[in-house]
Amino acid sequence: AQQPGMTGQVKEELLTRMGELGCFVTNGKVSFDPFLLRAQEFTTQATTFRYLDINEAWKTIDLNSGSLAFTWCQVPVIYSISNNDDALMTIYSEDGKKQTMMANELDQELSQMLFARSGGIVRIDVSIGRSRLYSAS
Repeated sequence: AQQPGMTGQVKEELLTRMGELGCFVTNGKVSFDPFLLRAQEFTTQATTFRYLDINEAWKTIDLNSGSLAFTWCQVPVIYSISNNDDALMTIYSEDGKKQTMMANELDQELSQMLFARSGGIVRIDVSIGRSRLYSAS
């Protein structure tokens, strides 16, 4: 039996939420710029994020207060609020290594690893300057 696909409304809501989360793809590169998120959408206290990884195993990540977590291609992305306006991103790889960069964009190679669900990237942490968040004034 053929599985039903996502309805147009579900696809639209999913794309809308990814846009709100600041997840964009331009020229094959993933960038994170959550300018539509408000500070109140981040955790106010430490909590645990539970997600299904690319091997279909349930995992958890302890989150500090001032965090927001979601998955993209089954890779956890953790945003944390910073008082520093510089973009800072840490990529964790399956071999236990981590790469920190002063950027909010993955290069094409890392972006392809994310899309392919290869397991090469197991987590992405993004530090978001408080001034980049949406505030209605």
